[in-house]
Amino acid sequence: MILKHRRVGSKLLEEATFNFQSYRRHFGPLDSTLVARQYCNDTFPNCNNTFAIIGGSQSAQDYTQDRYSLRNDLTYSGLQAAGQHVIKVGANVDFLRYSTFKENNFNPLYQYFASDSFAFPRTASMGAGNPDFSANNTEIGAYVQDDWSPATRLTLNLGIRWDYESNMLDNDYVTPDSVKMSLDTVVPAKYFTDGTQRPAFLGAFQPRIGFSYALDAQGKTTLFGGFGVYYDRDLYDDVAIIEKYALQHPNYNFKFFANPADSVAGSVRWSNTYLTRQGLVGLLNSGKTGRPEVDLVANDTRQPKSNQWSLGVRRLIGDFVTSVTYTGVRSYNGFTYMCHNAYRDPLPSQPTGCFSVADTAHFGNIFISDDISRTWYNAVYVKVDKPYTPQGRWGAGIAYTLSWAKRDGGGQFDPAGGDVGLFSFDYRFPSDYPHYYAHFDQRHAIVGNWIWVVPGAVQFSGVVNLATATPFTIFTTPVQWNAGRLIASGLFPYRTVDIRLRRDFSNARRSMGVVLDVFNLFNYQNGGADAYGFPAVNYGSPQYLKSDARHVQIGTEVNF
Repeated sequence: MILKHRRVGSKLLEEATFNFQSYRRHFGPLDSTLVARQYCNDTFPNCNNTFAIIGGSQSAQDYTQDRYSLRNDLTYSGLQAAGQHVIKVGANVDFLRYSTFKENNFNPLYQYFASDSFAFPRTASMGAGNPDFSANNTEIGAYVQDDWSPATRLTLNLGIRWDYESNMLDNDYVTPDSVKMSLDTVVPAKYFTDGTQRPAFLGAFQPRIGFSYALDAQGKTTLFGGFGVYYDRDLYDDVAIIEKYALQHPNYNFKFFANPADSVAGSVRWSNTYLTRQGLVGLLNSGKTGRPEVDLVANDTRQPKSNQWSLGVRRLIGDFVTSVTYTGVRSYNGFTYMCHNAYRDPLPSQPTGCFSVADTAHFGNIFISDDISRTWYNAVYVKVDKPYTPQGRWGAGIAYTLSWAKRDGGGQFDPAGGDVGLFSFDYRFPSDYPHYYAHFDQRHAIVGNWIWVVPGAVQFSGVVNLATATPFTIFTTPVQWNAGRLIASGLFPYRTVDIRLRRDFSNARRSMGVVLDVFNLFNYQNGGADAYGFPAVNYGSPQYLKSDARHVQIGTEVNF
């Protein structure tokens, strides 16, 4: 729901907005009694190549976010001082209410290994506890900007923005006494809080500057560019939820053996009675195995930010607009988890005993946070656009991107082929990682679009996406981070074509549009891969699909 108020004066424009949004995401297994089984085509404890995953989904979540937003913007165009000024100021305040129920790993996952001929599971994981993580948060933002034209051909955009978030780090969180007593000699004191050591961050000031300069009197050739600082608001789910989640709804890890010679501390002999959630709960209650993971967040965790800049030239050629632009992005303060003993190991490699239990009586794996992960992005964009006009009845555009995306730290994989960065266990600190290509890195990409009014007053439009392959990691010694690329025929292994047909109907009182969308018109199977051992039988082949199959959507739009 959006309510707007607008007041227009001769030199002043005021726009006030109230916005209410309610969003719900709810999913879970269709049959929670059907446990999940992962078959690792590898030697225990490594699971770099998964042969198959069968059974029910592991997690159930019910997440609702209600947002109440107030915003006010003022634009004043009456200032003359060494040129024309257009002054813009504004502020917003958002009240957020999170109703969060996360039953991750409610349905157990059992891991089988080829080294055991898949005879029994070596490990199992299961979540249990209180799944309610509801919370509140407040976001405030304010900005001021001056669009200054000191000369006919030159415009400068000078501004600054400030943002505030009340509960970015779960500020009132208190580390349980049991955790502090067990780990105070293992991890630095900054990972423990009594509820007063995480003040809200007040320093999110973000200066921005931009310019455009016409190189000729007709304004056909324009040089443009800009620089800005941007803070991200992505810590809540990684920090406020995960730290509390690890103890409130822990993920318990179980270890099994069949041969008594393979018995280790904290493991039990396998029995088929453990192949249910109820069986694992009984084993957990017996105290023989199953310890909760602990994730500790540093009290001085910084908010992620990036410096972004661009420089380009734009040229009008008849009805066409052409441009070439360079863009650079450097991001800082990336949040990640690392080994609990990172500060106690002098070598840059993975700390010895990273996955060894520091307190075998109470906890399983113990991880601590860090905020020094970085990313680097450089790109050159070449665009040609022919804007749509009612007289010409068509418009089109094509954009080519040449880009390089690199990062440090770990956390390469997620099921959708994204780049998460949430876990960095292969080296001591994220900064000890080599700079490697990010998982979404695509060297070349082409995007084309068009709109054409065909006979019958039907708008025919579409988008074409073509891109080269994304990288995957090669598990050799040493590991080659994202050094491989999918082996595919043709220059562009990623391809999609989406089309739309729209017909509008109107009268004096209302208008209506009927829309037909077809996504992935040619049903291209766009694959991706996370990692391969080398050599491997299917080395370089897709491991999953990155795009949906062809599907059709029909809709209507009514205005009155």
